Amino acid sequence: MKVFHQFTELMGGLFFHAVSHMSIDVHSCDAARRISLHYSFIVFTGKVLNDLFNREGLDVDLNALEALFYNISNENKAVDRPLLELEQLLEVNDSNRNRLYVEYEPTQTISALYHNGELYLTPAYINESLGVNAKQIRSAWLKRNVTVTFIKYG
Repeated sequence: MKVFHQFTELMGGLFFHAVSHMSIDVHSCDAARRISLHYSFIVFTGKVLNDLFNREGLDVDLNALEALFYNISNENKAVDRPLLELEQLLEVNDSNRNRLYVEYEPTQTISALYHNGELYLTPAYINESLGVNAKQIRSAWLKRNVTVTFIKYG
């Protein structure tokens, strides 16, 4: 029984080490953080198998799994959907500047205002572009300080 408790304490420590090691580079992205938990469990399972079957000559290369996770998290921008949506909104505004209110009122529906070096996306444009996900994505932007809420004084 004493050996079992030592083994479970050691394995629990390995799991939490794997979780902390995998989540180092995924500070701001919630989806990447969730994926890192799954990869951590896979790496932990590989370590347990290596410990249990080491006498049999089975050795799983866990570095390849960690490298795969870091490659996916660094290259895949689709994991960070709020940032991807913001980039798309800005690209649409950049390509369709006749909807921007700069010095003169545009002939089409206003999608954004440019004033004193700052760009303000209109709530109607954001809601129209993002649809049912608008509230969730806007709250993610606010949480990360990517955007700020405009407060009208007076």
